[in-house]
Amino acid sequence: GQVNPVESAVDNTRRGAAAARDGETAAATELLNEAAVAFGDTSDRLGAPWLAPAHLVPGVAQNLDALRAGATMGRDLNNSAAFAASSVDYQALRQEGGGVNLAQLKETEVPVEALASSLDAAVDGLADIESPWVVAPLRTRLDDVALEVGDLRAETELAQLALADAPPLLGADGPRRYLVMVGNPAEGRDFGGFVGGWALLQVDGGAISLEESGT
Repeated sequence: GQVNPVESAVDNTRRGAAAARDGETAAATELLNEAAVAFGDTSDRLGAPWLAPAHLVPGVAQNLDALRAGATMGRDLNNSAAFAASSVDYQALRQEGGGVNLAQLKETEVPVEALASSLDAAVDGLADIESPWVVAPLRTRLDDVALEVGDLRAETELAQLALADAPPLLGADGPRRYLVMVGNPAEGRDFGGFVGGWALLQVDGGAISLEESGT
């Protein structure tokens, strides 16, 4: 009787992640919290005392342990993801008048770090579920989840790099100027050929302004 709650939790996880990518933080938080509760309930049921005898049966024990480990990881990941979704105000990252709100950007570091830690734990946990007793359908599901978690970990690593490197690039330590050169798409030698236009940008404290431009 655990299939429907787990599949519903997985569906809510995917929908919540999609909503978070689209900047729909309220919807993402609700879906991810619902998934965390469902995974947590499943983990608790699989660890119930009345199932203790089943954990002594070879084959059954390994599959129950794999299911519980997966449900526990699902709970922890969704809790961290919901925290990140509710903590990051994507709209507030955009600075009025053009640019990036560096103070708001700084506030995203804690939830992103928490999500990264949960993803690291999930990657390690999934790698530890290597018993030959795990049945093929469950093994396939776990392998699919491992791939998805690996992709999410890569996205989170990119976010961490951006949070570390973006503030100085956006003038957190003082004004910076950038020369932007634009190739003409109609020109056959765009890669190493002619510059179709240029712009000189100034970035200071996250604010971006155009100083000069020309062709």
